[in-house]
Amino acid sequence: MKPIYFVLLWLFSIFLWGVFIFVSYSVVPFSSMLEYIYENHPDIIGDDIWDNYIVELSLCVGGFLNCVLIYCIARVFFRKTRI
Repeated sequence: MKPIYFVLLWLFSIFLWGVFIFVSYSVVPFSSMLEYIYENHPDIIGDDIWDNYIVELSLCVGGFLNCVLIYCIARVFFRKTRI
């Protein structure tokens, strides 16, 4: 595997992580849930509980997908070049 392909796949994994965060904030019902909470319960606007749930979920799933992609890349790379 040429190094440029590794770099391109790494950049693609970062792009996928960004897409996942965008989808989790805008498409998935989390955004409407947050909007409902902020409009109907103004006392917890300063509370970071719901925001933290979404951010932690995005980071965990995005990190997991990134690790899976790195594993697949390493497996392909080390299959062709034995140490």
